[in-house]
Amino acid sequence: MKKTCLAILFFIIIWCFTGCTNSSDKYVQIDIPYQLKDISMYDTDKGWALTTENEILFTDNGIENFAPVRKFDGISAAGDYFVDVCFVDEKNVYAAYFSENGDLMVEYTRDGGKNWQQTPVKWEDDSGDRILEMGGSAYINFSDTENGYLLYCSTPAAGLMIKLLFCTTNGGESFSYERELSEISGYPQGIASSNGKYYIAVTPRAEEHYLYVREENTGKWISEEIIPLPKGIRYIDGFSPVFDMKDKRNGIMVLKAVGDDIRYLLFVTEDEGESWVQKGELSLDSVKNYSCIDGKHFYFINDTGNLYGYL
Repeated sequence: MKKTCLAILFFIIIWCFTGCTNSSDKYVQIDIPYQLKDISMYDTDKGWALTTENEILFTDNGIENFAPVRKFDGISAAGDYFVDVCFVDEKNVYAAYFSENGDLMVEYTRDGGKNWQQTPVKWEDDSGDRILEMGGSAYINFSDTENGYLLYCSTPAAGLMIKLLFCTTNGGESFSYERELSEISGYPQGIASSNGKYYIAVTPRAEEHYLYVREENTGKWISEEIIPLPKGIRYIDGFSPVFDMKDKRNGIMVLKAVGDDIRYLLFVTEDEGESWVQKGELSLDSVKNYSCIDGKHFYFINDTGNLYGYL
């Protein structure tokens, strides 16, 4: 009888583990007193988050114990109070947004949130200073504590958008205009990096391209196909990859496959994004953002700000 019970218990454990790795039915909602837009955990104890009220949170005592660190005020309503953040590590955080005055701002901390600095970003090219439309959006990412990119995208005009790339090599103290990204089509959804390799994800709107990768030798952005278009799927919306803050070899990426229904396909990498392996589909109603630790612990945020985890 004892051997039979142990065998049944072993079968249940194997069944649950298999279900967790191939479906989000085993992902559980994490009850926290905040609605989130973004999250990035350094380990199971330390991490950052951004709320739907544009408030930065930090915890060093587990995900259930987030506490406010910084509230971004004076953000332009023209862009629906949009803020994009990059959590580099447990000390360095960068945020990009348009101020009420119409300035594109990068705000950052390098000491865990005790002190914050602001850097206005200007569009300066051969014709001098130019105006950045504050109804547009801006996405920010740092590959380390000194080097980063800022991607600006204007609002659509007759289906066309201006996409500009700015860079910094001094930890955000200043940004320089690099060039216009005319080769990228679609609506940018974010920019990501892993050990010098940069990605831009887009919503293609019935076009073929959903992810672009920067070529190191040319600086050009080329389309990268993770998987062929699945049967019955009209197009794929890209989400930027997210890499482990401690070990950039590990990362995850979600692709939104749109057909008669919507499917969220989960991919993982263990080689800094050189190859991606599909790990099933998520059965969440929507996906807005996500995070991973050590390639094993996953967190997902849906469109309403609810947090789910596979731990």
